[in-house]
Amino acid sequence: MTELELLEDKIGEFQAHLNDAWRSLSSSSLTPFERRELRNEMKRCGAELQRCLELVRAEHSRPRMRLSENGSTSAKVVDFRLLGQSGKADLLPILPEAVTDPRR
Repeated sequence: MTELELLEDKIGEFQAHLNDAWRSLSSSSLTPFERRELRNEMKRCGAELQRCLELVRAEHSRPRMRLSENGSTSAKVVDFRLLGQSGKADLLPILPEAVTDPRR
């Protein structure tokens, strides 16, 4: 299993644990001490769940960052041609330096 899959499994376990804890918290048979301990455990579990979710979010954003970095360095030049145009001179833009250059 990859690290990402392990994190996703842990996230599922934490969510299931929190769901069970909420159900247990509604039980009237718990003493005030047990309720307090259960709430403390839920806080710890929730903090760990948040940490795992942030790690997964960071892992998912890494490939996008790599693609955007690579995409900017390897820009492709696309040569669009219009149908029905007879010459390249009609397709080229007129640049100020081309107008002042006597060789053109």
